[in-house]
Amino acid sequence: MAGATRGRQPCKGITLPPQVKLQAPTVNEGPPSFPVVCDALQAEIQQQRHSVQARLPGEGGTGEDSSQPRINQVDLRPRGKKRLAESADHQGVLRWRQAAAPLPLQPEESPTIKKKIKLSPISPGRGPRCRGPLPGDPCSGETRRRLMDRAEVSSFPGYHTVEAPLPPVDKDTHLSLGGAEVSLYTKVQEEEGFSLFGGFSQGSRVLLKVERSLLPWDFYVLSQLRRRQSPEDSAALPSARCVLFQDACVTLYTVPSCQKLSARLRLLPPGWLPTEVNGLLLLMRTFHSSSLLLGALHTDSLLITDCESLVSVDLVSSLDLELQTDLTSAAQVPAALDYIQLGLLKPTDSPYQVDLVCLAEFVHLLLTKRKMTVVKEKDGWMVEKLGRSASRLGRMWPWRKAFHLLLNPSGDSSVSVLSQLIDLVAIAPTYSYRD
Repeated sequence: MAGATRGRQPCKGITLPPQVKLQAPTVNEGPPSFPVVCDALQAEIQQQRHSVQARLPGEGGTGEDSSQPRINQVDLRPRGKKRLAESADHQGVLRWRQAAAPLPLQPEESPTIKKKIKLSPISPGRGPRCRGPLPGDPCSGETRRRLMDRAEVSSFPGYHTVEAPLPPVDKDTHLSLGGAEVSLYTKVQEEEGFSLFGGFSQGSRVLLKVERSLLPWDFYVLSQLRRRQSPEDSAALPSARCVLFQDACVTLYTVPSCQKLSARLRLLPPGWLPTEVNGLLLLMRTFHSSSLLLGALHTDSLLITDCESLVSVDLVSSLDLELQTDLTSAAQVPAALDYIQLGLLKPTDSPYQVDLVCLAEFVHLLLTKRKMTVVKEKDGWMVEKLGRSASRLGRMWPWRKAFHLLLNPSGDSSVSVLSQLIDLVAIAPTYSYRD
């Protein structure tokens, strides 16, 4: 064993920089502890940092050796899991500050859709009707009685009176009505205010409507319709006769073979109704060109004939604007009240616009078998599925234009609007609410 005492080596795994010098321990001291080594390293690193910063220009240093490159500061923060936790907390604080900071102001954009209205569903059999007796109600019995007296309805062709109560009427009944022999074979419809039967008279198909009312309003409207049309146009309209009993009114329609529109709807899928929609437009144009309002539309009271024309057998909501000259605005039409409350109509709109909005809702029901939802766009009201935000709108433009014409007054007469609609429906594709 050598007699000379050798200096002990530092701990393995620790590399000392050349500036750090450890004194050799004495015999009694033993090797330096690990904390002592770490403290020495830390002190040397801090000394080097201050020395370099003193020599860097622009950092407050004025040393002569300013050409030395700047070294990165040593990150003395703890490593491992504690470091990760601190980093996560730091990121969380940043996210909180970003969320709390006010958002940058964006330029205000005018929305495409300002208001959305979902209309109450129309029952397949009923639509908006005249209400009431209300003060000044244009559909009241007293108003209509004065109107028919003024028009001398008793002088209309086909008007008859019988000084006797109405005999029992049911299917398989034979009746003599104003010189016409009628044989009934089926009950077509039963409503609160009337019953409708099908039968034959003098070899022709007829419909018999029985009302427990003494006001032959349907007969009056149909007669005025025929009187105000040209002979060519009136020939295509159904003929009617009226027999007024002591306790009821019977109206006899002579029509070709027909089917209720509601029954037709059950047989066809949504969208496959161009013939029915066209017939409806023609019917309303005929009424408006005669200064008459339909007032309401119901699938059960609309019949489609073999000639693809539509006939209405319930005209209780119809109005005669030629003689009811005081009706100058939508607010005076009972069927308009709901539309005005929803904002679809203005009180000062034309009474004819009431029919057009009602027609839009009814056509939408025919095409989709769904209730209509409308939205307010920059250029007016539009069906939601045909709004500008809808996709694949290209081929559906005829339907979009058609509903825009119906829902928004344009200043044109309703007859002109309906003529435009007839042309649009002729080229419109099968309607699909998914488009």
